[in-house]
Amino acid sequence: MAELVIRKMRLEDVPQVACLEKEAFSRPWSAQALKESLVRPEYVFLTAVEQEKVIGYCGAQAVLGEADITNIAVFQARRGEGAGAKLLDALVEKLKERGVLLIHLEVRAGNHRAIGLYRSRGFREAGLRKNFYSCPKEDGVLMTLKIHL
Repeated sequence: MAELVIRKMRLEDVPQVACLEKEAFSRPWSAQALKESLVRPEYVFLTAVEQEKVIGYCGAQAVLGEADITNIAVFQARRGEGAGAKLLDALVEKLKERGVLLIHLEVRAGNHRAIGLYRSRGFREAGLRKNFYSCPKEDGVLMTLKIHL
């Protein structure tokens, strides 16, 4: 099996990431939105790749010492192999390097696997956003991680 590498997302990764978005989310980011965000300095995007094939990706927007994780996704066929955890760990490290002290994210209330991953990495539930998600309609759990330097 090829080695899984976590690296900065590249422009040539966008088509594969856009396919992953469509598989993973009911309201996926378009390839154009990914391209536009990729070049903005406040965004951080990482990909998990094997032999240049995208397995998963994550992204965050960092502003003034805080960050919002926008997405973490792994292709369904590759879930449960640790790529999501590796992506999250690498993203948190990149955000720390940027001086981020507080990280936020929202996750579907029914996504117990993701909530478990976030809890295992120190994220704590900070609130509930009623009907935050659509297609299907579902509450969003707001989670935060305080960075201790």
